[in-house]
Amino acid sequence: MSRSDDIPRLCGDEPFKTGGNPGQSLKFGTVRDFWSWSSSELSDNTLRGVLGEYYVALALSPDDPFELRMKAWSSWDLQTPGGLRIEVKTSGRRQSWDKNPGRRRKKRSPYSPKWGVSKSKVYCEDHDEYSKSKCRPAHLYVLCMHTQTDVDKIDARDLTQWKFYVLATKVLNEKVNQSTKDPKIGLRFLQQNDIHPVCFDQLERRIQQIVNESDFDLRQIDCWCEPKSASSR
Repeated sequence: MSRSDDIPRLCGDEPFKTGGNPGQSLKFGTVRDFWSWSSSELSDNTLRGVLGEYYVALALSPDDPFELRMKAWSSWDLQTPGGLRIEVKTSGRRQSWDKNPGRRRKKRSPYSPKWGVSKSKVYCEDHDEYSKSKCRPAHLYVLCMHTQTDVDKIDARDLTQWKFYVLATKVLNEKVNQSTKDPKIGLRFLQQNDIHPVCFDQLERRIQQIVNESDFDLRQIDCWCEPKSASSR
């Protein structure tokens, strides 16, 4: 299991070390400065995915979202202390480059959100190897959608601009065409399978509802996508 328990939490005040004069310091030389430099464009495609994971963790554990965080090489994104494995996918109606003057003049229509739901090989940290077969090891998926279509009003920090779809992984295993190499689902798939969005304030309750309705095995899985012991609630 690739939990992030052994990852030190940085507060942002930590300085970068120059290796030179002990009295030498950089004007913008702290971890907080780096965060501001690298992560200020929250609507950027790559960073928005990380932000979606954070929002889901925040909904489930508002006092300490860090406890759900997994390491970068984990085969799922979040895991609760009780063992619930969660995959988070994020999409949006607009992209960060829609703010560019050229795209504004062309008045591009909002995007139709898509979420990739491919199966993957599972990495086993204890054995340092990947499974031979591919699967979806998470118990459920949370699909995050940044809904704002007005380029001038895009604010990824505004949780009222977000909607969240929660579905058990078995829905994907049963409904997605398994012969598709890189399957993606959109709003039509969600509507056809009666999966409705919730706002951030309702997200924790919806996840718990899916858990209560499903027969999840919350024990750790091994490298071959098979539970080690009998099903446990």
